[in-house]
Amino acid sequence: MKSLILTVFVFSVFLLSYSGCSKYNNTDTSLQPGDEKTTDLKRESSLLVPELSDNYVLNLPWVLKERRNITISEENILLTTVSKTISSKGATFSISNVCKEDISFGTEYWLQVRINDEWFDIDVAVDWTLELFEVHSGEEVDVAVDWSEIYGVLPNGEYRLIKEFSLSSAVNFYVSCEFILEP
Repeated sequence: MKSLILTVFVFSVFLLSYSGCSKYNNTDTSLQPGDEKTTDLKRESSLLVPELSDNYVLNLPWVLKERRNITISEENILLTTVSKTISSKGATFSISNVCKEDISFGTEYWLQVRINDEWFDIDVAVDWTLELFEVHSGEEVDVAVDWSEIYGVLPNGEYRLIKEFSLSSAVNFYVSCEFILEP
């Protein structure tokens, strides 16, 4: 088991060094924020929602970008919020391993916000630590997440937290948990 964790750690370091750690940075300078066809949806901390009229702009405390092209798995892991822990600054999430293999995960997560029935990534730059946590088959753990340092205090709205998990067979997948912040 130690060799598996060491292998995952070394592989993660290799991937981070190979990728240049620019996962969240939009380096495409061919389009300017004022251009009509910008793909990062940035409008000086506002989002122009194309499905609505061109004059409809949402004032949000962060920049949004189109969501990542990933598939959310609804098998193997149950990711839920712990009752009455959701606030604009964080929440506690319960991770239940319902598969037959051990799972592992790191500290990395990201938030998406739902606008007009579509999910958008909240664009932030973060250097995550390379800690690795393990949950054995049939076990459950609670993880407290304080997103105020990364995303700030979230305004009311509909969000989802997404985390990447790995099975002991080296299969990676993403799991999400939706939640609503209300007044």
